[in-house]
Amino acid sequence: MRQMTEQYVSSYNECQRHKRPTSALLGRLHPVPPPRTPFEQVGIDLLGPFSRSSDGNHWIVVCTDHLTRYCETAAIPSATAADVSSFMLRFVILRHGPPKIVISDRGRQFTADVMEEMLRVCASRFRHSTPYHPQTNGLTERTNRTLSNMLSMYVASDHKDWDSILPFITYAFNTAQHETTGYSPFFLLYARPPRHTLNTIFPCLDHHDPCIFEIICRAEEARRLAYLCTLASQDRSKAHFDHRRRHVTYNRGDL
Repeated sequence: MRQMTEQYVSSYNECQRHKRPTSALLGRLHPVPPPRTPFEQVGIDLLGPFSRSSDGNHWIVVCTDHLTRYCETAAIPSATAADVSSFMLRFVILRHGPPKIVISDRGRQFTADVMEEMLRVCASRFRHSTPYHPQTNGLTERTNRTLSNMLSMYVASDHKDWDSILPFITYAFNTAQHETTGYSPFFLLYARPPRHTLNTIFPCLDHHDPCIFEIICRAEEARRLAYLCTLASQDRSKAHFDHRRRHVTYNRGDL
């Protein structure tokens, strides 16, 4: 009887691999706690490879701030640790100061000695995501998806100009209202709305606020609300995710 059962079950490998399981899956969602200040905690990732641009670039490196959602991007020719560390220094550390925590996957670009040493000098800590589980760096992954969709709508048919469009796409992303926080990343970072072309044509649209104290208070309140909105969004996502999951505890030596 046992042998017949084993033969029967093993003959339906394809069905078992492709059918969706009906029982609750193991493991619940554990969101990454949001930071309190801009560029305190960031996620970094690579997007690509793309077709070779006119300037010889193949990749986009993306760094996303976990509080404001502000992102810094740059087109690079190769996905090497030297190119990524140069981006991190020029576009993040020298613009916003060294972050306390940097979240990335376990790609060679992020685990190389040059990256580890640069962050060590800056007193920053690396947190690498779980292997084969990009959801650990989910915020940057979602930013990548949004930037990819935006690029696909404006790139030329020969796909040679995507790196020249990238700064405009990044600006559009940073100045758009974010669904989670309710503010644009630009406003949360600079404590003022972005100045658009219409502000030049119609100066009356400019927002003049001579009181620096009010600007600081407005920025602190907006960032506090962004922090609370992020927590609320994470709670909703966790409740939705955990609805069909069950808790499991693993002990040392379990298989």
